Amino acid sequence: MRLDHYANRVTWSLEDGEHVGLRAEFPSLSWLAFTPEAALAGIRQMTAKAAADMQASSETIPEPLPDNRYSGEFKVHIPPQLHRTPALQAAEQGISLNRWASAKPAGCGIRQSVCAVCAAAHIGRGWVGVGHGSALSGSRPGS
Repeated sequence: MRLDHYANRVTWSLEDGEHVGLRAEFPSLSWLAFTPEAALAGIRQMTAKAAADMQASSETIPEPLPDNRYSGEFKVHIPPQLHRTPALQAAEQGISLNRWASAKPAGCGIRQSVCAVCAAAHIGRGWVGVGHGSALSGSRPGS
């Protein structure tokens, strides 16, 4: 396994006043630094050490998420009242519900309370999807 295949993310931490380096495969680890480059270097070093420690103690090292193959399908269960609105909108636009839903994460233009796809994709993270605010730009609901 190559440690340089992990999903890296560097973002600004308002609370800490520094950049924070993260790796999705190691959710309990982070690295604070004054520059984005130093935050990335720090989290890479930290996860390399964590992976070595895990290997030494015969623990399973997480597989890099970017190395996964994705089918392009996922199933979301939503309440019937949330299913109705996108089904009606898809019918009004003359497209399938699948086509309607697949366009939403790329640029949803409807309220999050109505868009079950965007809400389900971001559940538990406090982030909202593109079109509602961008997780990449650090927008949060209500900001």
